[in-house]
Amino acid sequence: MKKNLASIDQKHNVNNLMSGILKDWKKIIMLLLSSFLFAFGTIIFLVQANTIPSGLSSIPQTLLYFFSDLKPYVTLIYFALNIPLIIFFWNKVKKSFLLLSLIFMFLNAFWGFILGEYGSSISQLFIIINNWTINDIDQPGYTTWPIFVYVSLAILINSFAASLAWKSGASTGGTDIIAYYFSTKLKKDVGNFLWIISLTISFFSIISLFFGGIYDSFFGIRTICSIFYIIFTSFIINQLYPKYRKVLVKIDSKKYKEITNYLNDINYWHGFKIFEATSGYTKEKNYTIESVMLVLEYKEFRKIIIHLDPNAWITCSRINDLFGNFNFSKIEK
Repeated sequence: MKKNLASIDQKHNVNNLMSGILKDWKKIIMLLLSSFLFAFGTIIFLVQANTIPSGLSSIPQTLLYFFSDLKPYVTLIYFALNIPLIIFFWNKVKKSFLLLSLIFMFLNAFWGFILGEYGSSISQLFIIINNWTINDIDQPGYTTWPIFVYVSLAILINSFAASLAWKSGASTGGTDIIAYYFSTKLKKDVGNFLWIISLTISFFSIISLFFGGIYDSFFGIRTICSIFYIIFTSFIINQLYPKYRKVLVKIDSKKYKEITNYLNDINYWHGFKIFEATSGYTKEKNYTIESVMLVLEYKEFRKIIIHLDPNAWITCSRINDLFGNFNFSKIEK
């Protein structure tokens, strides 16, 4: 009886969570845009370069190179591969994250089908060299620099799309879910784990393509571009979505009482210190408020301080290492 009640309660919570997510139209629009961009970058550019994307998505892409008729179904296969991951991590990470990631993957599968089925005319708009095709890679004097161009464009588009998804509380699925688990457990930026996990899984796809005769050389141009894609997309995601990056913020203000009262009123969740100092220029007494916070919190914090004291002097510097307890509660909700 208790198990049945718990099951009913869990379904009720999931339904409430799902309805709350669907009401947040801004997130849905962001996921609609990011899923289209991600499918666009993968199908229009990576496929033309005959390179593989990162992580779990490399599996359906590898299948595509062996079976070209699968092109409209690449993102659908990727969606199916994520179901076991969702089940495994259901009670290990935030359910809202998994549900939003599912929405992203569903939308990505939709855009992938459309672009795979009807995107050939779009691909023609992005031809780097006329009459250039990846199928002639074994020909003498074959030009390889278009491969780097296609992969570079895919890096820019896909990393931006993935960052939009992350900022919306979702991910692109696959190895992102695994990286998210380790990121939240160890409180490190997700890109730090993405490239390691993605490179490991993609390595097996590269082996399959080499022994399957698709790649002429194990360490050829396409393998190098695949590694290039994985490392740089992870790096750019870290720059665009630095979730756990910390900064030291210093505020010099004569209105330190108003600022500290405000921080106390909102039960400010990070520690802060107040120092008294004398200005070497004006010889007047001044006060410095110092606090360590997350870089994602800084922009809003700065707005509030400027509102309280338009003449405040604010500095922000990155922290490369920190030891001790730190409150992540605001970004983990």
